[in-house]
Amino acid sequence: MKHEISMNVNGQEVFKPVGYKPFDRESYKVNQPLELLVAAKLRIKGCQIVKNPDKFGIDLLIRKNGETVGGIEVEAYKRWSTRKWYGGVVHFLGRKAKYALPNCFYIIVGHKGVLMCEFVNIVSCKTVRVNTPVCDNEPMFAVPKVYCIFGWKRINNYLNGYVNGLKDSGYVSNLTGVNE
Repeated sequence: MKHEISMNVNGQEVFKPVGYKPFDRESYKVNQPLELLVAAKLRIKGCQIVKNPDKFGIDLLIRKNGETVGGIEVEAYKRWSTRKWYGGVVHFLGRKAKYALPNCFYIIVGHKGVLMCEFVNIVSCKTVRVNTPVCDNEPMFAVPKVYCIFGWKRINNYLNGYVNGLKDSGYVSNLTGVNE
């Protein structure tokens, strides 16, 4: 099963979510400290990682020279308790496909590890249904782990090269307007 393209914004295709979960205040409270941890761990030269003021938008914004140049969605993965990823595929929440904009990333934090993948790579993969602690039969993108970057050092190196090589497209400013 593949996702469907839902709309065109500023000449860019924005993908229709493949799942939906109503806003959960408790989950939001638990995720806030994790977002602070990620913001503190990321070191991108000339950029600031800030909390998105839109509580329904992508979690963190990458700001450079006062402009939003990217976004980061943060997710805790409590079952990942080893340093190495335990399989060949990483499952990313299908309902987060709405953030599949250029220069946006998805970071998963486990007990002993961290990984990151670009949203454009995530939404190019097939979707599967997985039972999660939050919901049964949840749509997920099954992403081969070769598309992921593991460890804070590698993530920081990648983001420094990526973000500092960006041309201003003016498109990422839409991040604060994406709603659940």
